Amino acid sequence: KTSSAASLLSDHPAPRGLAVLPSRAARRQFLARLLGDTGGVVGSPALSIEELAERTLKDLGLQRINSNQARLLISRTMRRMEADGRLTLLAPSRTGPGTVAALATLIAELKWGAVEPAGFAEATCRAMGRRPLQEEIASVYEEYSRRIESLGLVDSEGRMWLLARSLRDELPGQLRSLEVAVFDGFRLLTPSQAAIIKALDAAGVDVR
Repeated sequence: KTSSAASLLSDHPAPRGLAVLPSRAARRQFLARLLGDTGGVVGSPALSIEELAERTLKDLGLQRINSNQARLLISRTMRRMEADGRLTLLAPSRTGPGTVAALATLIAELKWGAVEPAGFAEATCRAMGRRPLQEEIASVYEEYSRRIESLGLVDSEGRMWLLARSLRDELPGQLRSLEVAVFDGFRLLTPSQAAIIKALDAAGVDVR
């Protein structure tokens, strides 16, 4: 695939062409192979998907937070919801830090799986009916997602999901000039990665 990628990137040098790899190590290996095939690399035609997310989020003016900061924001969100009378079973005054940790883990998994808050609420309602605890869990997820976005922040697990959402709206920054994107070395796509490819294709980018 590297030889075909080399041909595509030669015809579409950066920023019109881009190879996307699953990791930084894979990107280095790809560039080494590309250098051998072409005798030179035009611009910087390859990024790991993590680097693509970081650059795009920077273009959007968003700041990344780590898991501890995300857990703290979830805790503050829950306290605010309790003060507003929107939490009872999960109210911080009635539960311990283990509840926040468990919700943080669940939210991270949902974001990794590109599950929207509304979709999660609908799915739990269909599977379990309207149960107060499940409704409060869904409410915390929805409120946290709304709050983190309003603050211009993004958590680690939400980066790929947010990248896919951003690409659906408009190609930001340098990606506006993108014509061809080669995804190389991905054995199994995560839901967010699949959504990124779908969004690029919908934006008119030739995805290989």
